[in-house]
Amino acid sequence: MRNRGVGRGEDLNEYNRNSGKTLTVNPRLLEKMQNDPEKEKEMKELIRGVEAAVNMLESVNSANGWTVVFKHCYIDENGKFCSIAYLRNDFMLHMSDELREERRKNAEELLAKTKEEAAEKKEERTIIEAAQEDKAGRTIVKQQTQVGANLDLKI
Repeated sequence: MRNRGVGRGEDLNEYNRNSGKTLTVNPRLLEKMQNDPEKEKEMKELIRGVEAAVNMLESVNSANGWTVVFKHCYIDENGKFCSIAYLRNDFMLHMSDELREERRKNAEELLAKTKEEAAEKKEERTIIEAAQEDKAGRTIVKQQTQVGANLDLKI
């Protein structure tokens, strides 16, 4: 995003039409900038920072296969910056039908496997909980041998 529009409305409008990216500066802030050279310097620095940040994000997005369809940045009357963007995943747009189908099948298989693992874990937890309840509810009694039952006496 270039610092083209501040002070030159025609350049900004042309830039917006061609790029799909906009920067709106609140009119009250522009008024403050006209009346306060320090504020103007500060805001121009902010706009340069916004430009650098937007360019960096566009590079990262582009490297990951994303394209900016629409981006709007706004600087309010207090100099606070906010932004919104709509991005498109170009990799998915240009993917072949065969590859798209393969990725869909892989995703379904992974989802099914994940559901099976979750069901097994739930079953294991149920068994463990039942065993813990069983232990808590009964007293463990060792079987006692009868007195003299295994006594070998010779008389």
